[in-house]
Amino acid sequence: MESENNNKHIMRNALIFSITIMLCVGGYFYYTQFVQKELQISDEPKKTEYGTVAPQDFPQDFLSEVNTPLEQSYVLEYPNQKQQTIVFETARSLEENQRIYTEYLQNNGWAITANSFDEKYVSFYASKEGAELNIVVFFDESVAKNKVSISVLNTTK
Repeated sequence: MESENNNKHIMRNALIFSITIMLCVGGYFYYTQFVQKELQISDEPKKTEYGTVAPQDFPQDFLSEVNTPLEQSYVLEYPNQKQQTIVFETARSLEENQRIYTEYLQNNGWAITANSFDEKYVSFYASKEGAELNIVVFFDESVAKNKVSISVLNTTK
């Protein structure tokens, strides 16, 4: 009788252990197939490439400075934010670009929140009416030319 109770006890423990393992495997499968994918989707921005054409609603006043075809043009859409970026080559020196963009930002109501300058790049951060702007002029050593990257970040609702 004691061995019969002992066998029942072993069988019950084995059943509990098996059910626990199945629940853990099922929970892991559910997490990796559904929950983790939702987290990845919400963290990664949606990128739309525009090639050599500016995004449709990119601020036109910045495009007037572009005298060469765009090298890059894309939009990154985040939850509640949209970043539009263009990159193009410029024949102007870093110093000329620094002066031109400083004057432009000051004369057009942009508040320059940060800027930096050295022998290889010029960088501006500015804001205006819910939009944030980043302009970087840099020397691209691979082609030995200066390039301009302009990114506008807007809050969307």
